[in-house]
Amino acid sequence: MRVAVMQPYFFPYIGYFQLVRNVDWFVFYDDVSYIKGGWINRNRVLVNSKPSYFTVRASGASPNKRITDVGWIDNSTQLLRTLHMAYARAPFYSETLKLVESCFECAGSTIADLAATSVRMISEHLGITTRFTRSSQQFSDSLGMERVQRLVAICHQTGSATYVNSSGGRALYNRAAFLEHGVELRFLAEHVEPYKQFDEHFVPSLSIIDVLMFNRRDRVLEMLDRASLD
Repeated sequence: MRVAVMQPYFFPYIGYFQLVRNVDWFVFYDDVSYIKGGWINRNRVLVNSKPSYFTVRASGASPNKRITDVGWIDNSTQLLRTLHMAYARAPFYSETLKLVESCFECAGSTIADLAATSVRMISEHLGITTRFTRSSQQFSDSLGMERVQRLVAICHQTGSATYVNSSGGRALYNRAAFLEHGVELRFLAEHVEPYKQFDEHFVPSLSIIDVLMFNRRDRVLEMLDRASLD
């Protein structure tokens, strides 16, 4: 069994879903501090061939609050209008817009609810069978532990022998610290191929919304499977 632990991001980029695809358990790390200016309540989409922020308004946001305690203000009508103007000519516009709309309709009252819902529903749309849970709901007993200790505790509770981190974690973690507790540490090696957007110039690192607007579901799964584990 493999597990990943990651903050819930709002319609994240394809590399996030490559991580989801490569594990059996995915834990939304939602009981840690909210970070302003991060990806918890925003991402980027393609507007007039340029990357533009697609942001849901946070309510009562503060670095002194946990992600799960920050609310969101419903500006979905405005955001859906932005997607309509930006992607109306995209080949998979209709089904993708309906999916985004459903994510807004099904989300709870917190930003963690909304972000986690966006990841869950898109994963379901793509046929990904990874099991999702939230640290605030299932692993609150490990809150306050040192970072590596808590990740190891989560691995043990989920019965996972391998912890998978994004490539950005290479500077934070070393394999020996995990092996001491019987857990293998591996890192995701992302691989994202360009795909056809409106223009010849490819704009990378956009929200999964952009990927879905221009690619069939089976093609998106192929893209997810390009990543590997080191």
